[in-house]
Amino acid sequence: MPGIDGFELCKKLKSQTDRYFFPVILLTALNDKKNRIKGIESGANDFAEVRFG
Repeated sequence: MPGIDGFELCKKLKSQTDRYFFPVILLTALNDKKNRIKGIESGANDFAEVRFG
């Protein structure tokens, strides 16, 4: 996404929806532990890994 990544978008969505449950699932090709932790810290509720090839 130009100008913003999925982690930042998740943070923005979660900061605007503090009154009710708003689930966010990140769909990503990044499958390492560091990025999973970053996603959870951003507010994501779950991950779905996509494998290409």
